[in-house]
Amino acid sequence: MPYVDGTTTPPTPEPDKILITDPRYEGIVVDTRYIPETDLLTHIEGSSWTVDYFSQVLDTDSGVNGQSVNKPAQMEQYRRIQNLELKVTTPLTQSQDETSKQMSYTGGGTIYGVLIPNVGDLFLAHVDDGRIGIFELTTSERKSFYKDSVFTVEYTMLDYAGPERLRDMETKTLETFEYIRDYLKAGQNPLVEKDTWTIIRQLHNRYDSMLKQYTKQFMSKEFKTLIAPGQPYPTYDAWLVRAVTEMFQSHDTPELMYLRQLDVDDDQSMACIQLWKVLLEKDPAMMKFVNQRAGLVWVNRFSRNPMLNGIRWSGVQLVVYPIDPELTVDQAFVGLEPVTDAQLQPTPSRKGRLEDLITKSELDTLPYATAPLIHPVLHDDYYVLSKAFYERELGAQSRLESCVWDYLEDRALDNKLLLSLCDTYHGFGMLEMFYYTPIVLLLIRAAIRRI
Repeated sequence: MPYVDGTTTPPTPEPDKILITDPRYEGIVVDTRYIPETDLLTHIEGSSWTVDYFSQVLDTDSGVNGQSVNKPAQMEQYRRIQNLELKVTTPLTQSQDETSKQMSYTGGGTIYGVLIPNVGDLFLAHVDDGRIGIFELTTSERKSFYKDSVFTVEYTMLDYAGPERLRDMETKTLETFEYIRDYLKAGQNPLVEKDTWTIIRQLHNRYDSMLKQYTKQFMSKEFKTLIAPGQPYPTYDAWLVRAVTEMFQSHDTPELMYLRQLDVDDDQSMACIQLWKVLLEKDPAMMKFVNQRAGLVWVNRFSRNPMLNGIRWSGVQLVVYPIDPELTVDQAFVGLEPVTDAQLQPTPSRKGRLEDLITKSELDTLPYATAPLIHPVLHDDYYVLSKAFYERELGAQSRLESCVWDYLEDRALDNKLLLSLCDTYHGFGMLEMFYYTPIVLLLIRAAIRRI
């Protein structure tokens, strides 16, 4: 230890020197995420102008000469695209012919890369006084060598849409498409054949009305959840309710805002793989492990602790429960009680027999000939769908079950079959409406997105 002399004056501390240096340069941060250009094409500049576009059908020997009223239809053909969105960058400017005093309009804009616009293409659009003008493309330029590109065009008005020109354009139209902007925003082909779009539009309408009717009919105001109809005791299917909450948004219908899931998680058997999980995840490989059969148990099987907000104190008395589920190692140690003998009860249709709502001739035009449209939910003791569905017995499945397999294996769904299910679902038994309506809505949504 050093010796300290009290007479020694301690040194005065000096402040640290301030070092003046140039600030370190920080480069621009590069975002390496890939954003598909198709996601950006919906944000091109310009004001939206909805037109009916007539694209010339060209081959190697065709010329881009525009419309000639006197030319025969086999020499001049069009594809019509209804409600195409054109982005106007140069507003219409008018000019007048000094001799005839006829007004004409010219302008320019941008067209999405959903088609290749050619010089001579036509489109119909409203002009100043509410009349419809016929415009012809005078220039067309691709703005990028990439596959996802837009086209800038210039156009001039040929004439107002008179009967002769319109009749000529209709006669020379080979096929008609509908432009759906929502599909472009979702990365889908926005050009849909007119006949296909007619059915898709009907499915859109049926989807909304079926969902509203479903929640209004099966949502219990007393229990604030979906309750199986026509049963002697309040019966709850936790798997179905969970699927509905995952499948739809809470604001889709007023009833869904108040839909609650009752707690059954203290019984680990309820966590088994079941049909709704397979449908939502669209994974056919999970069918090998799915629980195929279900019965009912009384709520006294579940937790007594009211702090967990369990189903035991909800007022519901019966719960749909798996028969012979695959056990986890924890469940094997605990030991499970047998399922009660209680079963769901059939509920007849209030609209008469389903066979009376759809004729045999209508069924014959749908796929899966000779198969019934649906099986009753209680066709056998398998959960919701029949044994034929779970075991892939092709000749014994209903048309709905075959359509579900098409969905799982990513095959095209038949829109006419879905429309038939929508038009006749009100004739299902109440139990069939309760279980099959969410499946039909899921298939409709898959069909619409696939187009």
